[in-house]
Amino acid sequence: MRTVRYGILGFGLHGIRRLVPAYRAAGQSTLAGIWRRDPVKAEQNGREFGIPHVFASAEELCTSPEIDAVFVTSPDALHCEHTLLALEHGKHVLCEKPLAMAASDVESMIAAAAKGGLCFGAAQNFRYNPSSDRIRSWIAEGRIGQPRLAHCRLALH
Repeated sequence: MRTVRYGILGFGLHGIRRLVPAYRAAGQSTLAGIWRRDPVKAEQNGREFGIPHVFASAEELCTSPEIDAVFVTSPDALHCEHTLLALEHGKHVLCEKPLAMAASDVESMIAAAAKGGLCFGAAQNFRYNPSSDRIRSWIAEGRIGQPRLAHCRLALH
């Protein structure tokens, strides 16, 4: 299986703290390029983290043959625009939450991915958290009764 070359639209603190280390540890994905609204910071990040391609615009990243898939981590209000741009250029997309600011925008994103035969996913990392699996199994076993309301708090270290 070949390595998937990701480009990040909206590289910022999340990219620095979480995504760069994650891509370094990934077996079949690599961080091949970034774009951020501040070109000076983008160039600095590219040098600092050894990212091979720093793009001048979101469109340049999405049209690059060096990018196989796009991870949309831009500000929430740009998620729909950036996702549709990437899909329009034949790129698979992983998008941070929220996917968009309106349900109708999400429907457009899903339709565009389906039309292009492209993968489109939400970056929901806690889906694979062991505590989520435990909660699912407890509910399935009837161990905690029939849930009517749930409240969750998350503390990151």
